[in-house]
Amino acid sequence: MKLLILSYYYYPDMSAGSFRIKSVVDSLVSLQNLNPDLEIDLVCSSPNRYKNYRPKIDDTKKEKINIKRIPVNKHSSGIIAQSIAFLIFAIGVLKTTKNHEYDIIFASSSRLMTAALAAFLSKKNNTLLYLDIRDIFLDTINNIYKSKIFFFIK
Repeated sequence: MKLLILSYYYYPDMSAGSFRIKSVVDSLVSLQNLNPDLEIDLVCSSPNRYKNYRPKIDDTKKEKINIKRIPVNKHSSGIIAQSIAFLIFAIGVLKTTKNHEYDIIFASSSRLMTAALAAFLSKKNNTLLYLDIRDIFLDTINNIYKSKIFFFIK
């Protein structure tokens, strides 16, 4: 069985989403001892949550999981810069997964559009989809932009 895990954030990035996905990955890797046919591909962004936090990454020790990190632009957390970074991530995910077939796609919605991207891949490839729904986008956007421009979100 081939499993794709899609998460914008992954350890050592510093976010609740990266820690949740690391926990899921660690649990799945331990299951590989019971099912050696389980292949796991993880596609995530390179650490980018904080502008000045760029840890050194060594994924070579991960023998039971294939990790592909999509490099995204450094940004200062503005909504436009984050949108561009996600677009770069989405294009990288589509290129990375283009010639692969998966039995299951698992995604975290720590970024709302990551869940949408996973749903697109699932539909396109007729693959089972499991989502970890954690997004608080509507609450956040209403707190950031209290103007009536976002009346359609309420």
